[in-house]
Amino acid sequence: MWQPGRSVSASHKGAQLFDLCLTHIGVLSRRGLAVAAAFLALLFLPTLALAHSQLISSNPRDGAVVAAAPEAFTLTFNEPVSPIAIKLARPDGSVMLIETVKVAGETVVLTPPAGLANGSYALSYRVISEDGHPVGGTIVFSIGAPSAGASRVMDDATPQASRLMILAQRVALYLGLFLGVGGAFAVNWIGAGQREGVAAVRVFLGLGLVASVLGIGLQGLDMLAVSPAALLSSAPWREGLKATYAVTLGLAALAMFTALLALSTRGGLARALALPALLLVGLSVAASGHASAADPQWLMRPAVFAHAVSVAIWIGALLPLGRALRRGGVESAAMLARFSRAILPVIALLIASGVVLAVVQVRKVEALWTTDYGIVFAAKLVMLVGLFAAGAVNRAFLTAPALSGLEGRLTSDPLTAEDAAVSLPRKAKALRVSIVLEVLLVLAILVTVANWRFTAPPRALQLAARQAVAVEVMSDKAMANVTIFPATTGPVMVTVAPMAHGTGELTVKELSVIMSNPAAGIEPIRRKAELDDDGDYVVEGVRLPVPGRWHIRIEILISDFEMTTPEGEVQIRQ
Repeated sequence: MWQPGRSVSASHKGAQLFDLCLTHIGVLSRRGLAVAAAFLALLFLPTLALAHSQLISSNPRDGAVVAAAPEAFTLTFNEPVSPIAIKLARPDGSVMLIETVKVAGETVVLTPPAGLANGSYALSYRVISEDGHPVGGTIVFSIGAPSAGASRVMDDATPQASRLMILAQRVALYLGLFLGVGGAFAVNWIGAGQREGVAAVRVFLGLGLVASVLGIGLQGLDMLAVSPAALLSSAPWREGLKATYAVTLGLAALAMFTALLALSTRGGLARALALPALLLVGLSVAASGHASAADPQWLMRPAVFAHAVSVAIWIGALLPLGRALRRGGVESAAMLARFSRAILPVIALLIASGVVLAVVQVRKVEALWTTDYGIVFAAKLVMLVGLFAAGAVNRAFLTAPALSGLEGRLTSDPLTAEDAAVSLPRKAKALRVSIVLEVLLVLAILVTVANWRFTAPPRALQLAARQAVAVEVMSDKAMANVTIFPATTGPVMVTVAPMAHGTGELTVKELSVIMSNPAAGIEPIRRKAELDDDGDYVVEGVRLPVPGRWHIRIEILISDFEMTTPEGEVQIRQ
């Protein structure tokens, strides 16, 4: 608060500095630019994440029946992965861990145990993708012939209790980053050193620091798909430290620790600490995750960085601003005026970066209601519209009355005794109520976006769908490996590799592919296949108009009087 007898207060000097920043957007100071450039440069270093992993193919294929035990199992993904645990369930129900594993780019090569008997097996894999997300699944195949003793290993899903703890940890981390670090920035830059809301900001920073530590162990729980009781052992913590998410947690902890230091001092040093803390928020969020992992990297990581920083500036200012308005006075009015001037470019940056992220991640409008990621995004969007609406009402109908009569005095230098005697009008109460509603909306949004941890973005799903899908179809006399590329609606290429059961040879005089979707009312689409140079039969340009389960039948003419028809089903995506 301004004291009579002082020509210019320390807080007023801070306000002048912030006003200068607003007047020349992007020009903080030579030192500030150097710090910002150093942090921004890190965004363009070689990245640790590429895309959400999807299994493209396997050998043996899921559902395949092979004549003899393969010399190696292979799992091919759409990006490099790191194996966590791979198990093989035998026909008798026993389960063994496969320990001989080699990684060659996107392919994981496994050495099976010797002496695999005839019957059905389940190969359960759990790997971690380069965006830090565990991916699991099971491939079922048979040697010789299927057996009744086949068992599917289904322990690749993270237990519900662990998922709830991971969700809570994500929300706590967001609170520490956005309300904590963002609040510290608001206190020292927008509030010009006023101490309003500092206690609450410190609570959020402490909560976030605890979440950043627990996040290591919880990431390990997710990777190993084990219950929270495993946190008492060292395994989850060791695995968690290997994930790229550990980089995010480390940068987040550094951001919150730096913000605490900024709150423990005043003046220029406090502002000098609050700025890099804010930049660290952007770096931590951009270090891992769905959006940061997407291509093109030169666009997506800076977009994530800008989005996180603008969110922290906006919502971080709400609590300190609300507390300042409750106290009233000229300095509180000045803080409101500075926030009102600063928020427009921040919101513009928030919207621009958000549009970039949405376009790359969602891609198609229908993904908003056809995918789990899209549903979470749509819920966030609805609440965000409400948040923008509240901000617009604040600016249009509440901010101006709250500053009524002060416009000419807020920028005076020095402040006069007359200025110090002026308090915010009663209408500032409505503004405080609106800020409380904004904070509640922010909390709801943070809880909502934390659910993205358990969803794959439409971008990744569409990328996986653009890969080929393979299925093995069988009849009493023959079998065929059928590959459809891409596994999406529209024109596709169907490749068929027919073979006889056992060790015999299959004579093929003519081969046709018939595809139908009875559930969608689509009658059989019949195409004659042509033999290519590799000995496979190929049909090009088959147009599949709708997604879903398609029935596929291969008509193999063995002689003028004999035909066999292997058939099965395949999943086609939008």
